[in-house]
Amino acid sequence: MIDFADFILENGYKEQFYSKTYTVLQIGEYKYWSMDFPTVNTNLINRTFIYEARKEKIVNFVQTPAFKHVYKMSLEDVKKQLLETK
Repeated sequence: MIDFADFILENGYKEQFYSKTYTVLQIGEYKYWSMDFPTVNTNLINRTFIYEARKEKIVNFVQTPAFKHVYKMSLEDVKKQLLETK
């Protein structure tokens, strides 16, 4: 994890979030950043969708009857699974 945090710092760009500035790295549809500096203290890498519209579209799809039927999961199941993988 520390190696990835260093990679973000070396290859990312600065992005303002309220009063803080973070180094962010975009990979695919996600952006990643760490809040721990020095990076030797890193025990968590943050990740979010780059585009809020994409995030909203996925959240809406997860709530459809088709998703529930095919994947046998509700939105709450997905949230629980995401929390378990962090």
